[in-house]
Amino acid sequence: MSNITLKQMEHLRTPSPAPPHRQRSKSINPTSDAATYPIIKPAHIKEYDIPESKYPQCGKLPLRMVMTAPSGGGKGILLQNIILDIYRDCFERIFIWSPSINVDDNWKPVKKYIDDESNNGKMSNKTGDKLYFDEYNHDELEKVIDTQK
Repeated sequence: MSNITLKQMEHLRTPSPAPPHRQRSKSINPTSDAATYPIIKPAHIKEYDIPESKYPQCGKLPLRMVMTAPSGGGKGILLQNIILDIYRDCFERIFIWSPSINVDDNWKPVKKYIDDESNNGKMSNKTGDKLYFDEYNHDELEKVIDTQK
């Protein structure tokens, strides 16, 4: 076993500098480097005042939602609650595609709400558009999408 001097031990503890290709680049200072680095931010867009759910834990509008469940799994009841409670008074028009729209009693309060709101002017259906569809028809969907533009 060889004897190591204190000076040799200090040399072992001091790391050698990393080679240039492994050295970290300097950090960017956004205020002093503003002329050399672009500032990435969204373009100015028009802001809209959109009604939101009275429940803060619910998603902000606009939103997309997918529901899947077998028959009797509660999809219709959930949609009923979304329309009549969770997002009540948040939509100008509601269109419903459901094979059971004309036969399932769970849709009756939803249809009554939509019809009442349309009749008293809270929901827009000035053109008398069809709001309830018991089968999918691509042309009818395209017509609804065109009214949204």
